[in-house]
Amino acid sequence: MKERGYTIPGARDMLKQKGPQLKEKIDVVQSLEKVRSFLLLLRKEVEAAGKAEPE
Repeated sequence: MKERGYTIPGARDMLKQKGPQLKEKIDVVQSLEKVRSFLLLLRKEVEAAGKAEPE
């Protein structure tokens, strides 16, 4: 709310109008955040495996 400058009643009205669209966007963002976390973990593991192998 603060980021967008909404008042509580204004935010409530917006959610009534655009609730399903916002829910879908939130789901997409959360999914992308999970993918990002996985990729960062994978990168760490690959880097660690690369350092452990002798050249």
